[in-house]
Amino acid sequence: MINIYELSSTREGIIWLKVKSILRKEFIIKFCKYFNIELISKINKDIFLEIFSIIIKNKNIAENLDNFIKSQ
Repeated sequence: MINIYELSSTREGIIWLKVKSILRKEFIIKFCKYFNIELISKINKDIFLEIFSIIIKNKNIAENLDNFIKSQ
């Protein structure tokens, strides 16, 4: 079982939770347009991991993820 408290105590955990909040197809499409990203993955599990990896590696996207979520 996932412990939300533990997840929210690390940068990666917070990003994980935020990515989980935008996993509906309509948000994924908007997310990719917002950040000018082209995803390779087609399966939800893989899409999650790809988006999570992109955000972890890209400080600009990580810093602006809240703005995207608030705009939705």
